[in-house]
Amino acid sequence: MSEPTIPVPTIPETAVPEPTWERSVDLLVLGTGAAGLSAATTAAARGLDALVLEKTEYLGGTTAYSAGTCWIPGHRHQRALGMTGERAAAERYLDLIVGERAPRELRETYLDRGPEMIDFFDGLGVRFWHSASVIDYHPEVDGAGIGRALEPETFDGRRLGPEDFRRVRWPVPEFSLFGGTLMVRRAEVNRLLELFRGSPRAAALALRLGIRWFFDRLRYPRGTRLAMGNALVAHLFFVLKQRGGQVLFNSTVKELITDGGQVVGAVVESHGRELRVQTRRGVVLAGGGFSASRTWREQHLPSRRRSSPAPPRVRPATPWISASPPGGPWARTTATTPCGSPARSVGDGTGR
Repeated sequence: MSEPTIPVPTIPETAVPEPTWERSVDLLVLGTGAAGLSAATTAAARGLDALVLEKTEYLGGTTAYSAGTCWIPGHRHQRALGMTGERAAAERYLDLIVGERAPRELRETYLDRGPEMIDFFDGLGVRFWHSASVIDYHPEVDGAGIGRALEPETFDGRRLGPEDFRRVRWPVPEFSLFGGTLMVRRAEVNRLLELFRGSPRAAALALRLGIRWFFDRLRYPRGTRLAMGNALVAHLFFVLKQRGGQVLFNSTVKELITDGGQVVGAVVESHGRELRVQTRRGVVLAGGGFSASRTWREQHLPSRRRSSPAPPRVRPATPWISASPPGGPWARTTATTPCGSPARSVGDGTGR
């Protein structure tokens, strides 16, 4: 007699749960300096859902402290003046200044796309004045030029509304008057100094700025007429929100989530809680400012002794940084262009 067959119970397969997302966006950007805000604004202008994270309660990062000047050879103002040969001259200049410290392909892309970037943001309303008399940092180097610098147009902070205006990081004292509450442009500083010579033109400027500042202080913690880097980040923030983008303050990324080598999301810490944010197009790392950390400087900025030697009388320079010629407080702070301080896009390598 055969033994009875004992049925074997079927154990159901347990499906691996799909990751749960508290939020899904097209593009996640870290940092609210010019690099991060310009990346997010560009995405929003293309119809994408852009989310920006700022680890502090204030907008703008280092850019808000800076002069906000862009160094863009061959920009629209130079073209309007019929200036030619800027692209080739600037390439020689950067080759001598930067040398082997950075890939040449990056410099070529910067020179090719920089003027396009200015035109693009001009179309969005983020415009720049031509600093026609500003000389390159190293005029003794072959390829140096004049008038490649662009200054952000002043921005009326009242357009942001009281709450968002208070988010804009205050400028450094050297760029303002009355305890940092009244911002002035570089050109205006020289004009205001003519007050001591009894200049009617200087008096008219001082009166106009003073009246605006007085009425601003009745409603705001400082004057709403923003200049330089403050104006740049505030204007980008304004356009970003107009296009549906959002900034989360007091928020940072704790971890990038990958799937098969592709970044598909991030773990975000925001206001004391963790959120899993899905990113359909990728993540842009534009935090910058790591030079404030000695550990990061030693890790990522090798000493000059280990770098290729610079030409005589030439110090290493970075193509996206520009300011006025040496001398005075205006030359102590550098700036970041809207196309970005070094920012890294993390995606699947296909432009997603």
